[in-house]
Amino acid sequence: MKKITVKSFYLLLSRTLEPLAPRTLVTGLAIFILVAVSCGGISDLKKYLGMIGQFQIISIVTEPPEARPGGTVTLSATAVNPETWGTADDQVVYSWVFLNLDTNGEMPGGVTFNINKFTIKDFTRILTLCPETPGCDLQTGAVNPWTVTVPASVPGEGLAFIYNVFLVAADSAATLDAALDSIKQGKEPVGKYALGVKSIKVSEDTQVNRNPVIQEVFCDPATRDVSTGRFPVSPGESYTLHAQVTDQDQGDLMVYRWLILAGRLDSSNQEEVKWKAPDQPGLYPIFLVIRDEQIDFLGGQAEREIQVQVGN
Repeated sequence: MKKITVKSFYLLLSRTLEPLAPRTLVTGLAIFILVAVSCGGISDLKKYLGMIGQFQIISIVTEPPEARPGGTVTLSATAVNPETWGTADDQVVYSWVFLNLDTNGEMPGGVTFNINKFTIKDFTRILTLCPETPGCDLQTGAVNPWTVTVPASVPGEGLAFIYNVFLVAADSAATLDAALDSIKQGKEPVGKYALGVKSIKVSEDTQVNRNPVIQEVFCDPATRDVSTGRFPVSPGESYTLHAQVTDQDQGDLMVYRWLILAGRLDSSNQEEVKWKAPDQPGLYPIFLVIRDEQIDFLGGQAEREIQVQVGN
């Protein structure tokens, strides 16, 4: 059976109710919301609308996204805690692991991991097993950005190979340490943390992929305050979000992802979107993540944050 998401259900419902009376439309939308809540679909709805509803890693950028054998790659991540963003308590710690693991999730020694469903338990297993596994190249770091050195040769007979970097971000060092200790003891970890995976292509090709560049993000018709770098906007009003993006690699597919802490987007994956400001005055971030691949952890990427000041 084909999986039905909140987005697909919403679109199906909209097409079904379009020719009907307004009263029926309201009833149908109420049923949609009830089904979303009862099926645990609110998180899917937030993702579709670009809402940052929980502590999460929203972007991992590798520079360059494709490296020469023996080269260095700098990784930088952005994690957001919606409960503490913009306050003195907004602190995020990062723990990186790079090892000889391809996109199929197979590590030397026969240990396998599901890259698409990577867990903190897998993260701990890597830290434990890799040093004991012949041929496993393990590098770790606890800073952001972090620089890693890729292997000096491409294995096998090909010209390229994919390696993966795994990341755990947490709202404090204590949370991260406690989560890893809990897994070692066979317990479920607690606290606010998130997991991320980013792939690095090591290539001997003459043509290598490069990251797209976000030159500027615009919030129209608001004008950026040059003294603060923020866009002052009015509560409850609608604005257009768009960006100036360049890519040195002609023909790359640009995938847009807009993320917000408050307000409402009419879409989160278009080049230009409409954002309705929240009614509550305050300072809020808007994030734009650009990828040149459909899959999150592959390809080039760029991320930019702007801040909007709602009201006084």
